[in-house]
Amino acid sequence: MGFFRVPSCVSVTPTTPILVSKKIAAGLLGISIGMLDKLVRQGRIEPVHLGRRVLFRRDAIEELTLTERQRRALRINTAGTVQ
Repeated sequence: MGFFRVPSCVSVTPTTPILVSKKIAAGLLGISIGMLDKLVRQGRIEPVHLGRRVLFRRDAIEELTLTERQRRALRINTAGTVQ
């Protein structure tokens, strides 16, 4: 499974829908749908089920993005190199 490109018109902005599809969520995170499924199984992001559709909250995507950035920042030591 490859990575999905999010159309240039889609970005996380105040006008982005509150719920987005799995494909758009994976694209916003820059990961594959398979990796998004793995994050769901790990409990790191929670999907919203509407009938047969699996959607993701925009704020959950933003929170996960911030969490990953914070994790990377913690791995940088005082010399500025990644451990």
